[in-house]
Amino acid sequence: MNNRNKLAVLFLSLAISLPLLAQPAPTFDRVTFSVTAMEEVRSDTIVGTLGVSLQGKDTSQMAGKINATISGTIEMLR
Repeated sequence: MNNRNKLAVLFLSLAISLPLLAQPAPTFDRVTFSVTAMEEVRSDTIVGTLGVSLQGKDTSQMAGKINATISGTIEMLR
C-alpha cells in the first residue's frame, strides 16, 4: 500500500469514528413558568375620530348623507 492509500484509509477511518466518539450535548432539567392575573375593572373610555367625505353640488343633500352615514356608524358601534 502506498502512502497515498494509507492516508486515504486513515482519513476515512477518522471521518467515520469521530462522530461515534462525540458525546451528546448534556441536557438539563427544563422548567416553564406561566402566570396569569385577572382583575375586573370598570368600563374604559375610548376616544375615536370618525369622518366622512363626499362630493356634490347640493350642500343640503350632502349634509343629509353625511349625517345619515355618521349616525348609522355610531349606532353600529354601540
